[in-house]
Amino acid sequence: MSVSSGEISVLVQGSVDEKTKKCIASVRRHLPGSQVVLSTWKGYDLSNIEYDALCEQDDPGANKIKCLGNIYREIIGRKAGLQKCDRLYTLIIRSDSEVINLNFVRAFEEKLRVGKYEEYRFLKDRVMMCSAGWIASSLFFLNDWFFFGKTEDIKDMFDLP
Repeated sequence: MSVSSGEISVLVQGSVDEKTKKCIASVRRHLPGSQVVLSTWKGYDLSNIEYDALCEQDDPGANKIKCLGNIYREIIGRKAGLQKCDRLYTLIIRSDSEVINLNFVRAFEEKLRVGKYEEYRFLKDRVMMCSAGWIASSLFFLNDWFFFGKTEDIKDMFDLP
């Protein structure tokens, strides 16, 4: 299997500022031909932001329970943005991050070891995600820095109420 950048939708999700321009520029540099979908909140000035598809929602606000971080924003923004992703694979990244290399694609192609938690499997294929800040005692804690996998699986992950 060989994943080409033209097969990847990149969902850039979050608030919009100067970091967002750098984020999208890094996507264009490292993944030429990929689809860039911007999912953000209504009210931002998008006149200097380059994207292929846009998804704007009302900001649900921060969570009332602090330990949940911005989970409602993540679910709502990603679920809506994923509806615009039309490529075989999707990379979700925060709007304040940058793509610096394609190591995640190489690791995905190498068929990461799957099976230790097979009883918890609910996707058709594996999905890569960042483990920085991982809560070791919680198998179900998902860090929000990036996700990469087949679009159908990523959509299934965020098909939440």
